[in-house]
Amino acid sequence: MNSQTSSKLHWSADGNQMPIISPHTLAKHQILSEYIEHLILTLYGKVYPRGVETFTLIDGFCGGGIYEEEAAQKKLKGSPILMIEAVRKAFRQAKKRQSLNVRYVFVDAGKEHVQCLKNHSMSYWGLENLIDGEKHLTQGEESTLTEQCEFIIGDFEKCSDYCITIASLRKGHSFFLLDPAGWDDVSVATMRKINDTPGSEILYTHMIGQLKRFVIGKYGKNKEKFERTLEGEGYYKKSNLESLDRVGEQMYLRNETARLFREKGFSHLNPHKKHLITFALIPRGKTQVLYYLIHMSRHITALEVIKERFCESNSLDYQYQYEVYGYGFRTFDITKSKGQLLLEPSLYEEEYSTLTINVDREHKDWRLFIKKFDEQIADLIYQNQDGITFMEICQKIGQFNPASRNMYEQYINFLRDNGDVEVLNSKGEILTQKTVRLRRRDVIRVSGRSYFQGSLLYSSRFFN
Repeated sequence: MNSQTSSKLHWSADGNQMPIISPHTLAKHQILSEYIEHLILTLYGKVYPRGVETFTLIDGFCGGGIYEEEAAQKKLKGSPILMIEAVRKAFRQAKKRQSLNVRYVFVDAGKEHVQCLKNHSMSYWGLENLIDGEKHLTQGEESTLTEQCEFIIGDFEKCSDYCITIASLRKGHSFFLLDPAGWDDVSVATMRKINDTPGSEILYTHMIGQLKRFVIGKYGKNKEKFERTLEGEGYYKKSNLESLDRVGEQMYLRNETARLFREKGFSHLNPHKKHLITFALIPRGKTQVLYYLIHMSRHITALEVIKERFCESNSLDYQYQYEVYGYGFRTFDITKSKGQLLLEPSLYEEEYSTLTINVDREHKDWRLFIKKFDEQIADLIYQNQDGITFMEICQKIGQFNPASRNMYEQYINFLRDNGDVEVLNSKGEILTQKTVRLRRRDVIRVSGRSYFQGSLLYSSRFFN
């Protein structure tokens, strides 16, 4: 993972030269590490009797695998190392009887970068056994982890077909980390191929700051490249962004970004399985987004897991800023304490605020929580009075709000308490327990004894 706010990063082949890590890269690395761990725990570890046992992790802009942290005067791991360690951590925690098979493919156009990763960083972080390209087995308590690394010097766009073929042939689940230094390094045509590969997902860095400067509006000197690479004709058409206030501009750019990649990043196969969610990276003291992390997948579980990770790393205020930026992170000051790099909520520039809604009905967030869901879930239930599955609800609205699966359950149970809805299991039996733990095939429908109009606090917009 090697995108940066200015010029491309550089690693020397011998590891003597390496870039200083930026706060934004540190935040991305935290998201990446926790996401890979929880993804494997979810798909491999929590599915019984057998979960996904084959994973292919591809880092298309892998860098040299090591950074310098200036304030704490220490070395930090790059994305390839973090991916390997996250897999191993998840494997140990899962304690499954079924073995896990993982192949890593690390790609970078910089020859010295790949040499640094393979010949220096892997050994520096204790992973030298993986540099020979062979399969290596690690014995767990009840099963075996098989790992294999491949190192490729080349432009990802040119290597993408090879990487996609590997993922396709191995089947299972594949994750593509695409973190380029520029907005034009990965085409939407390549993204479509990845998203059409069964079991694949993408975490992509979209350099909206560069795009705004060089493409949108009067600075559109790279418009032809934009239309060729991102097929962006018809997007970001508001030429005079200065006519918008700062909030309006950021909302417009985010909405257009989501529209572009939702429409162009997926083919027309399975139109109801296009899941996309964004995470904004904002410089300290600024209101303008520098770049977005964009997660794309046709897999609802992947969406649910990445939302949890984005939520954990969010430092923006829910009530106002989610409508503008989505999930996001504002740069904080890195401070030095006893030689340790601190990544604490207290270091954020603004008051730390996760998107975990307080469900105490006396809390101010409760009314906001109910209002938002009345506009989304309640309307879906009302439109499908014969019933809609919990899976369908998650698929239809999951990418359009920050709520977790647990929040959906709390809201639906709230409607049950009011007598507005009832929940049926896959056998058609009405569930009567006090609190329902929803399964994906459970059906939520309007109660026969209800004049359902959304919650008691707000009416659904269908009854205005």
